[in-house]
Amino acid sequence: MDSKKIESLLNKYWDGRSTPEEEEWLGQLVRDNKEIEIGEDDRGYFEMLSEYRNQYLPDSFDVSVLNRIKENQRRNKIRRFFSIAAVGLILLTAGFVLVQESVKEQTRVAELQEAREVFELTKQALFVLSSELNRGASFTQELEQFDETFEKIKSQDARDN
Repeated sequence: MDSKKIESLLNKYWDGRSTPEEEEWLGQLVRDNKEIEIGEDDRGYFEMLSEYRNQYLPDSFDVSVLNRIKENQRRNKIRRFFSIAAVGLILLTAGFVLVQESVKEQTRVAELQEAREVFELTKQALFVLSSELNRGASFTQELEQFDETFEKIKSQDARDN
């Protein structure tokens, strides 16, 4: 076979336009005929393909991968549980601190003489407590939405593969 035809077929191969039959024929030609004038990179590539052609994954590979996926899912569930627990603990701590601050503020308010000042200080303390609790609740909802979306993406990827 002349070198122009081989060069044309190699160009077609590297451009991704060759058929599977042409690719097989080209690989066999390069492997079987060492005198063909092609670049060392091309020859090395086709020789490497022939080395790996008959290698297969063991039968236990699928089981091993699926077990790893299940283990990762279990770990992710545990992490999610601890993340939610940590957020809850942070919210409780923040609530406790705010309540303590509120108690200190109420003690100071009790010392005030005018009822209007007492009312305004209490209202402010409750507003701070409410806003902090609302902010923590919205974070928890966002975290749950993130987890749901992540699970949907994972299940879509699993179906696509």
